[in-house]
Amino acid sequence: MSTRGCIAFKSKKKGIDWEGVYQHFDSYPTGLGKTIWDVLHKDFIDNKGGIGVQNDGDVSKAIQAFIDINIKGHRSGWSAFPDKCYCHDPAFVMRDGTRDMSITSKESNPLSVEYVYILSPKTKSMTILSSKVDSKDGQILDKTVKTKDGKTDYGHCICWHEELCIVDLAGKEPNWEAIEKLDSEE
Repeated sequence: MSTRGCIAFKSKKKGIDWEGVYQHFDSYPTGLGKTIWDVLHKDFIDNKGGIGVQNDGDVSKAIQAFIDINIKGHRSGWSAFPDKCYCHDPAFVMRDGTRDMSITSKESNPLSVEYVYILSPKTKSMTILSSKVDSKDGQILDKTVKTKDGKTDYGHCICWHEELCIVDLAGKEPNWEAIEKLDSEE
């Protein structure tokens, strides 16, 4: 079973808080959260020319470069970030073709996307959202509807994304196990 997620960025579009792409495997904090941190720091923030271009020390610019390459540059999403994307891996493209797997806060599906990682160059942070589920007592609707408070009513349950924590991307690496434990305690 996979833990699905979304790698996203703060949106500037009206009515949309964030936009990003689908990520299929290991999207829990000790998996995808740590991997985003590692790739962002190794290849962007702390890069001393190892991939051809040395970072000039501007953390916001490094985060924006990460967004441009790994989110905007991979609209078909990821099977396993950063090694297998759906848009450049021949096995996926030959089987499925390419398709836009973009996700936004307005049309996210918290039942299918357990975690969302929202990067913000402006605040140099990553907000982690976790999906929450509230079961209903037997009431089944004919269709899925968004409620007035932004939750999604699937008929058999109500789901939403809730802020788990905010990670300072310019600070020291967080304890990913503690973040994951925090999610299981809620």
